[in-house]
Amino acid sequence: MPAHRKKCNTNLRLTEELAWLLGMLAADGNLTAYGQINVYPGLTRQLADRVAFSIKLLFGVETKIGKDVDNNDWKVTANSRTMHDEISSFARFGLTEWTIPDKVKHADERIK
Repeated sequence: MPAHRKKCNTNLRLTEELAWLLGMLAADGNLTAYGQINVYPGLTRQLADRVAFSIKLLFGVETKIGKDVDNNDWKVTANSRTMHDEISSFARFGLTEWTIPDKVKHADERIK
């Protein structure tokens, strides 16, 4: 099911909160070609709730939290092409040799 252009906060500044979410996505998530954002924060519901809170706070996008059927870990999903595009403007995800984005490398010390 393709993601639709729902209302979403854009043109975000790189903050500690956004850097944290980008790190979670880089470590344990993916962006699909059709606008879905998935984060697999592991075995704790508390971390899944924290990811969902961060997405809502930064982007204003609702999420779904549930158990991943393949491995019984928690999964947080958001469907927003606009959010997908905004996240993609900070870093390229889905690479086998991922590197820290320049925006993070050159950010102030609180964000690094």
